[in-house]
Amino acid sequence: MQNLPIKYRPRRFKEVIGHSLAIKAIKNSLKKGGVNAYILSGIRGIGKTSLARIIAKSLNCLSPKEVEPCLRCTNCLEIEKGIFIDVIEVDAATNSNVEKARELIRALSYGPVKGKKRVLIVDEVHRLSKQAFDVFLKTVEEPPPKTTFIFATTNPSSIPDTIVSRCIEIPLKPLDKKTLTKQIIEICKKEKIYITQKAAEIVAEHSEGSVRDAITTLEELRLIFSDGIDEEKTEHYLGYPPSITVQKAKTYIETGERDKISSLIKDLSEREIDPLIFLRRTIKEIAESEIPYDKKVRINEILLKSTKFIREVDLPYIALETSLIKASYIKELTYIEKVVSEIRKAKNSKNSEPTYKENNFRDKMRDLQEELATISPRISAQVKNGISVYESLKLVKIKAGKVCEGKEDKIKEIVKKHLGDDFKVEILINSNGNEKSFKVPKIVEKLSKDLGGEIRLKLSSKGEKL
Repeated sequence: MQNLPIKYRPRRFKEVIGHSLAIKAIKNSLKKGGVNAYILSGIRGIGKTSLARIIAKSLNCLSPKEVEPCLRCTNCLEIEKGIFIDVIEVDAATNSNVEKARELIRALSYGPVKGKKRVLIVDEVHRLSKQAFDVFLKTVEEPPPKTTFIFATTNPSSIPDTIVSRCIEIPLKPLDKKTLTKQIIEICKKEKIYITQKAAEIVAEHSEGSVRDAITTLEELRLIFSDGIDEEKTEHYLGYPPSITVQKAKTYIETGERDKISSLIKDLSEREIDPLIFLRRTIKEIAESEIPYDKKVRINEILLKSTKFIREVDLPYIALETSLIKASYIKELTYIEKVVSEIRKAKNSKNSEPTYKENNFRDKMRDLQEELATISPRISAQVKNGISVYESLKLVKIKAGKVCEGKEDKIKEIVKKHLGDDFKVEILINSNGNEKSFKVPKIVEKLSKDLGGEIRLKLSSKGEKL
């Protein structure tokens, strides 16, 4: 029995699924004789190496139909077996040093022996050392006649820009769930494997866009469940939580029922359900729920940050419980934006504290100051600087200096006259306020006595004696 991922590996362009734009670009380039170098980038199991071999077959096929390899000529058959002399495949993960790079460049300096072109396929090219890239640079820029480079990588950002700028980059995107599900069902029909639609969707979702991962998972399920594959068996094997469990988690987060979250996580641990898969499905459930948008975003922000943490820690179930409980507090939190907004509204409202911010309050305070000034300008100034009015408490507090001492009753009378008799007025006299002790220098005392003068103290603008 042939391995399913190998059996269903694409051999021609038309067998490649989910990459129509990439295939169109490659075929157009081949119709014009090909390019010096390609970079095929994408996640694992997306078809980079398979596509590189198809390009190699297209370039060397003895009887291609347009640019599709015939798969019947000796060149095509030998390339598929990996024994064609003019197609060299190298894994950069195990051949990353500069010596290997020089060896490959020397091999390419000779023209094709049997085929039309010499093709060098370098898998995981980003693993090459800097020195190895430097060796490739000049050759990629000016390759020997009839030579094509095909670089495959899962991390294109790690390839030097000097190399990238000399290649045609073909990004291969992860396949969507619908396309993968269709492919799984078609394979099952050909292999006479019973699988439900829902089980196929779970396999597609689990593969995260990787065709190889999806077919490998399908083969594992076929070997374990020879009587057929359904949703329950698939979820159990992959460690997927039942949909009802995910819905409960969403509800408990939304309602803030933390004791139930703890019980649910304990149940997941006992059933050995994958905590990372559970978290991902919970995030998706919340994203598709009717939870208010602002809360939904903040909940998933917390949960998304936990995915990497759960993958790395030794106690993933505790990490999962912590993240769900943390997310459940969103229900009770008041967002800082709302707090700031309320403060601004309160500040501008008529009922804010201090309360007398109406236009007529300014008039009342002006009249109050003018009447206090008839007693003493200094008293008026100190009351102005030290007064606080609280309407809801019907309270006026005044902090004043010693200059107001003995005149408290008169000040209270004037304040009530202008602000209202129902206000309680409290006056705090600060004996250490502006009446700072001041020692007259002896020379000044002597001059005053000799000249028959009088010493008078004057307050500065800051209230200090001069």
